[in-house]
Amino acid sequence: MFLCKLYCLVVFYLVFVHTMSISNSKLKSLLNKSQFKRDELADRDGLSARVTQAGSISFQYRFQSVPKRSTLGRFPDLTLAQARDKIPQLRQLLKDGKDPVVELKRITAPTGATLDDCVHTFLARDVAKLRPSTQNLYQYSLKRHALGAFDFPSEEITIREWYNYFFTYINDIPKRHG
Repeated sequence: MFLCKLYCLVVFYLVFVHTMSISNSKLKSLLNKSQFKRDELADRDGLSARVTQAGSISFQYRFQSVPKRSTLGRFPDLTLAQARDKIPQLRQLLKDGKDPVVELKRITAPTGATLDDCVHTFLARDVAKLRPSTQNLYQYSLKRHALGAFDFPSEEITIREWYNYFFTYINDIPKRHG
């Protein structure tokens, strides 16, 4: 009988308590309070709050069939409402074939050189040493096909984005009729 009651309590906890949406009052009660173990509180639409043993709380977004997470920010710097507001944007990134982890890094730290910066540096430093006809060829090709292709730091361009860029470029080339 005791085991039956214990089983019912565990099921009740897992079904009703542990899967309920997160509330601000719940987060405030856990903030900076030491925990027995690290815990994760599920909200909805892939949003969860991770609570460390030290009582630090961070919002995370879980996506795809592979358990992959993206940290959105820490509570209370990021409120529950702000974290929930970010979810539709992240879901749209997934629909567009983009990785939310990479895109969030782009948004938060856009400090690197863009592809345009690299092209201009290459033209000024290396191409300037070539014969004028060769310089014209490089300038024409790079300005036509590389400038404006990506407007974020070049080291963050993913392989998938390069493939998509080249695929689009190849499809735009007129077919030669023989």
